[in-house]
Amino acid sequence: MRDTSAGGESVTLAWKVRRRSTMSSWDIRQIAVCEAKGIPVSKDAHILDYGCGAGRRVYELLDAGYSHATGYDVVDYLALRDPADRARFFIRPDGHVPVPDATFDFVFSDQVLEHVIDQPTAFQEMVRILKPGGISVHVIPAQWPLIEPHIKVPLGGLRPFKRTSWYLLWAALGIRNQYQHGLTARETARRNYEYAHTALNFWSSREYRRLFSTLPISWSWEELVYMQQSYKPRILRLARVAQRVPLSLSLIRTFWHRVLMFCKASMIVDRQASCMGLSFHADEVIRQATLRCTKTAR
Repeated sequence: MRDTSAGGESVTLAWKVRRRSTMSSWDIRQIAVCEAKGIPVSKDAHILDYGCGAGRRVYELLDAGYSHATGYDVVDYLALRDPADRARFFIRPDGHVPVPDATFDFVFSDQVLEHVIDQPTAFQEMVRILKPGGISVHVIPAQWPLIEPHIKVPLGGLRPFKRTSWYLLWAALGIRNQYQHGLTARETARRNYEYAHTALNFWSSREYRRLFSTLPISWSWEELVYMQQSYKPRILRLARVAQRVPLSLSLIRTFWHRVLMFCKASMIVDRQASCMGLSFHADEVIRQATLRCTKTAR
């Protein structure tokens, strides 16, 4: 999903895809997480990139053979290879994805949800458009980033610190993002305040748990599996540490990022049990779909 920076210029979020020479031309670890959990995402699965920005991930999926990859965003920032490709993308500012219920097998996002002001509606919409048994994986920044990455202000995205006086303090100390050089401290603070209140919405894990208890899904945090799919040596080392020291996963979830995986129920489920996590197994209903998932409590 693209976003307008506090400096007033548009930037694409989360498109820094690193590659090694031995890697394929795409690196979407949300799919790798599914496969690591024993949930194959077939090449003919209907996939939605929720918050697609320029459309780069959609094109990477198409290049990798996922012929039904599509994207959605609230603003048109598309960089189309061909004008005919526009049919693959849905642009609606109201948060509604203009497709029928139960359209997609797999929905994913990468560092998008912290920019969604009405997150309950967003999740309700994702559940609506998923097929029964469909899978969704989302990389969500932690609620407590020590440095807010867009405006570069310490704790600048947290609700208690969304105050003009806080932004003015750091602006007076010289803190700027790449679009704010040359601005006065007061103007920088004004822009940061506006951006924080219109484009930043970091939720706590507790808030997500409350929301998920109202939805027909089973869910879990999957930071360890996500890190284990990385090609970066330092992330793989961190994953090994996290595997040995489970407490470190709580720290990762608090200060770095969270990786949410959820499965839309293929039948009525116990909502309280859905908060306990999830595991997956194949059944006849889901074998008829591309993605396989049924609800059991961990």
